[in-house]
Amino acid sequence: MRVEYVRNSSNAKKKVQTTKRELLIERIGSYIVLAILASIVVIPFYILLVSSFKTKGFIGFNNDPNPFSNMNFEGFKTALFGSIATFDDGSSKILLGLRNTFIIVLPSTVIGLFTSALSAYAAAKIRFKGRNVIFYIMLITTMIPGIVMMTPLVTIFTNLDLYNTYFPLMVPGMFGTAMCVFFLRQTFMAIPDDYIDAARLDGISHFKIFWKIVVPLSAPSLISQGILGFVAGYNDYLGPLLYLRGDDQWTVTLQTVLNEFLGQSSSNLYQALMAATVLSLIPTVVIFILCQKFFVKGIVNSGIK
Repeated sequence: MRVEYVRNSSNAKKKVQTTKRELLIERIGSYIVLAILASIVVIPFYILLVSSFKTKGFIGFNNDPNPFSNMNFEGFKTALFGSIATFDDGSSKILLGLRNTFIIVLPSTVIGLFTSALSAYAAAKIRFKGRNVIFYIMLITTMIPGIVMMTPLVTIFTNLDLYNTYFPLMVPGMFGTAMCVFFLRQTFMAIPDDYIDAARLDGISHFKIFWKIVVPLSAPSLISQGILGFVAGYNDYLGPLLYLRGDDQWTVTLQTVLNEFLGQSSSNLYQALMAATVLSLIPTVVIFILCQKFFVKGIVNSGIK
């Protein structure tokens, strides 16, 4: 019996050691795969950042083996205050484009997130006839390509005498998006109905329940969807190109300014373009760094159960 016990103990130890070895190999393999994927993402940003400080733009144009040699801020000076990046009065197109982009995107993102959250609350917690049918019809609209709606929208805003204003870029987003409603609905459904029922028994309205209970419990998901909505509007190029015409200071946005660099001629054009791109990345990078914890948690909470 003792020999059998020792043999079983030895086998158990071997199995534990084998399991630990397999876990270690699996972990190392995972790190290798993640490192490769991370390098695919990081290397272009590295080239972009270093090229913005180089004299001749892209690395390798001057056959310099040291990527950090001959670095200067001429590209940033040209991107901000050079002749190709300023209006006749000397104002910077990049800074004005950034200002106009924030004026367009921030109200649309905040109000659109609020209306999407209200719709998601109704779809998740308010029982009424036809609730699921309305929700599925809304999801079907996500299958319609946005480009298909461009011509009808231009016609509508032109007839309303709103063409060449900020309204076509702001108003549609203020009504929320179907995908935002979908993901927030998943988060709201995870909140126990007992909270809602108890509040209703105390005579609290649905709006107060939404604002006092649901919103605080769903803050990470709301922040993550707000970040996604802001980035989508921040990177929008087709909308401003389609609705804003003219060379006035209020018609430029950040993405249209970046596109204008391609049609300019300058001795350090590529360096200035890279520098302008780096400047355009700063707001989104800062927002992601500050809200990274909420963003990751919100994406996890918004997943399908």
